[in-house]
Amino acid sequence: MVTPAMLVIGLIVLYPAVQTIWTSFYKWDGFSDDKQFVGFDMYRLSMKGLSFDRAVSNSLKWGLVAMLVPPAIGLVSAALVEDSGIRCKGLFRFAFFLPYFFSMAVAGAIFTRVYDPSYGMLNRLLDTFGFSAQHQWLGDQKLALWAAIAVFVWHETAFCFIVFAAAIQQIDREMYDAAKIDGASAIRIFLDITVPSLSSLATFVMSIMLIGGLTPFAVVFALTTPSLGGPYYATEVLPTLIFKKGLQGTNAGQASALGVILLLVVVSTTLLFTGFRSWLARRSLT
Repeated sequence: MVTPAMLVIGLIVLYPAVQTIWTSFYKWDGFSDDKQFVGFDMYRLSMKGLSFDRAVSNSLKWGLVAMLVPPAIGLVSAALVEDSGIRCKGLFRFAFFLPYFFSMAVAGAIFTRVYDPSYGMLNRLLDTFGFSAQHQWLGDQKLALWAAIAVFVWHETAFCFIVFAAAIQQIDREMYDAAKIDGASAIRIFLDITVPSLSSLATFVMSIMLIGGLTPFAVVFALTTPSLGGPYYATEVLPTLIFKKGLQGTNAGQASALGVILLLVVVSTTLLFTGFRSWLARRSLT
């Protein structure tokens, strides 16, 4: 019964992965039949230069923010909606989940208009509150990365919210009622009941966000094309560097090597979080 699925996975996932690893040991332009085996020298060459340093630095910053900020906002927002007596909860759920109706690329395209220095909504909003400055959100090296990360956070917080909201609805309400009878405050209930009950789920969501934060190609492509990764590598991340070397350039070997490096980072972090979740599960049982 699982043979068709395994064949599809092997054809679409495993075969390209093995081919990428194999190509990473060759000096190849990606088009001709001329391949030169260079071994691990291709990895050494791919890790040279300012572009790689900036890509790694930006990817780590992006991954750290993605792992912490969207889950935190999503958890607190879900608790405020689900654990309070607020009316029209369905409306709030829809409002929080609305950004996820758009793909990441569409979200990036929308925010190119929001960030526009001339007519963008963000600068106009700042002008309304008396901050009269035409910020170059995507043109300033100090602001571009954080502007791009903000789009990611806006989009992915919706996913975190809906996951946590569904999980909070499954928590035994008797625990909340007992805590309220004992006089526990809303903050204490959140810290002592909601957070511990969702600890395993929270680590899973954080791992998903970390993987997404390490591979944010769609949003960077939409925000910075045609100067992908600009200005001056300010928004360069490993996926954009792979794209530029492999598809825009003639360095398929280096692009494959960078792809393997990114794969190792994603797999290692996933295994780390899986082990951490198992440890939490064993601790909760004891």
